[in-house]
Amino acid sequence: MDFLINDIGHNSLTQALTIEKAYNDDRIAGFMYCTYKTDVLLESNTQDLIELFEIHDQIFILKKEEVYKLHVTKENVHKLFLN
Repeated sequence: MDFLINDIGHNSLTQALTIEKAYNDDRIAGFMYCTYKTDVLLESNTQDLIELFEIHDQIFILKKEEVYKLHVTKENVHKLFLN
């Protein structure tokens, strides 16, 4: 399923996210990973990227042989000004 979602993501990340959400509602419990190529993600809009981050528990980026964990959090705008 992951490879299918990635292939669809080449044309439209929005469509890939729709399929991924439907799959997540009925998926078998256990470990799962989704592979997206960085160039595909960078071509998409910000709304789709945020949505992608929200539906995944953890996000990792692979750079050659190094793995980076990406943390994305939703912030309260008012809190930013008060700090």
